[in-house]
Amino acid sequence: MVALEDLPNYIYKVDGSTLFVNVICEGSFEGSVRGKAVRVEQVADYARTGAAEYVIGGGSFTLAIHQPDWASSYSVKVNGSEVKARAKNGYICIKHSWKAGDRVRIEFPFEIRTLEKAWEYRNAGKKEYNFSNWYNGFTRHYVTFSAGPLVFACNHADTFEKPNSLVVSRQEIAGAKLENGSTPLLQVGPVVLKPIALLHPFESEGTEYRTTWLQIE
Repeated sequence: MVALEDLPNYIYKVDGSTLFVNVICEGSFEGSVRGKAVRVEQVADYARTGAAEYVIGGGSFTLAIHQPDWASSYSVKVNGSEVKARAKNGYICIKHSWKAGDRVRIEFPFEIRTLEKAWEYRNAGKKEYNFSNWYNGFTRHYVTFSAGPLVFACNHADTFEKPNSLVVSRQEIAGAKLENGSTPLLQVGPVVLKPIALLHPFESEGTEYRTTWLQIE
């Protein structure tokens, strides 16, 4: 909770003639850069589109926007025209003499990304590490899905007490489809996944879980 209270002070930072955007999120900055008043407001729905758009209130400074680790590429437009931006130390830097109402839009790829992990279950004779016998010595392979800044999950209980009923094939993984509407949904075979932020941790009886890792058959 203390970290959340401090977060607004970290989202934007001024250093010399540069205004750093450390966290891409809705909100605005009002302050000064080199002694001159500056206002910057984010207006795009970054979470659902993967695009960050800012309205500038004027001034001459460098706008440095954090480049997410997952963003392997990006495009930058100023007032609808594509411009070159300099990438430095994890930031996308646009130096410009801004006029009131100028718009900067950075588009990141909003594509399905997968990550696989293997988990080996072993008892090794340790009582404190005693899983159900049918798990002992097994290796399970799991996959998780993301797109843009979103991680997808579903309400499902995956425990050591029973076999995982939520299993997908590699064919279903390859055919995963993203519906990027007002609520982005990801279809993986018969399973429909939602962004984890839209799942309630205690939604209803029997679904008090948010599963991000799906077992691969």
